[in-house]
Amino acid sequence: MQGPERLAIALSDSLSKRELAKSWGLEPKDRDSSIRQEFVFGGDAAFHQAVRNVSDGVEHGHIDYMSLHAEAASLRDRAATFVRNALLSCLPIPPDLRANLEEPPFSVAVRTDIATKVLAGLLRGPTKRLAARGNLHPDVDWQSELISIEENKEHRYDIVYRDNIQLKVGTGVVLEQFHTEILGPVSRHSVSDIKITRAPDADVDPPDFS
Repeated sequence: MQGPERLAIALSDSLSKRELAKSWGLEPKDRDSSIRQEFVFGGDAAFHQAVRNVSDGVEHGHIDYMSLHAEAASLRDRAATFVRNALLSCLPIPPDLRANLEEPPFSVAVRTDIATKVLAGLLRGPTKRLAARGNLHPDVDWQSELISIEENKEHRYDIVYRDNIQLKVGTGVVLEQFHTEILGPVSRHSVSDIKITRAPDADVDPPDFS
């Protein structure tokens, strides 16, 4: 019997986590992690640990973010399948319907958003204070207006949008070598109009934590 099926049976028996851990001989201090490994990740200790390492790295910030990003990308689809199948096993649905839901294209994890927009560039100025008065860090107010979007035969998207970007930076600070890009299932994107303005400095300096 697979881990998710065991979880469904445990839930149907209304076992608490403490009772479940005791019935499976799990140590109290490892209860949550062991239950998750056994019932959600099908007993795959190595994969569960890899997912846990990424989660802990994000939560505690002790691992380089770019390394975490690459590792998370390699784990995402399989982890999502484990979690999804565990949830499906707990639902009162006919076996044939569940079998369909566990096959492509439904078995493949997808994003809830179509695309993520990124603004990159170099802030340069005659001052060490890059942030606007009243702010601890440089900031940006980015408003996008979607002009058109079309899905092509490859189930990717052609997007046209208009941007209005307001920089919130210190006096004399400018944005150089900037560019925008869009991440996700997008085959083509273009900007019909882009406007960059500066927000006026506030009247107060940011707090000094030194």
